[in-house]
Amino acid sequence: MKDELKFMVGRYHAKPMVIETDDRQFQGVVLLYEGDDHHSERHVVPVVSGTYKEALEEAKALAHKVIEKHALDDAKNRA
Repeated sequence: MKDELKFMVGRYHAKPMVIETDDRQFQGVVLLYEGDDHHSERHVVPVVSGTYKEALEEAKALAHKVIEKHALDDAKNRA
């Protein structure tokens, strides 16, 4: 992983990252954490990319989607 990114919404934080596949492609992955919990929920971008940069952009988009969904669900459950 080249970049250390983190997105935070409420008590959730998501870390988008990129892994290199066996066939030298790149795939985005997001680790979602709740609060100070050290256990993560892993989300994988469903497509592989030809470049690291493309895969990172896909991972960032997925991170925003996942974290916003969890924060919204959390807010609904508290209402």
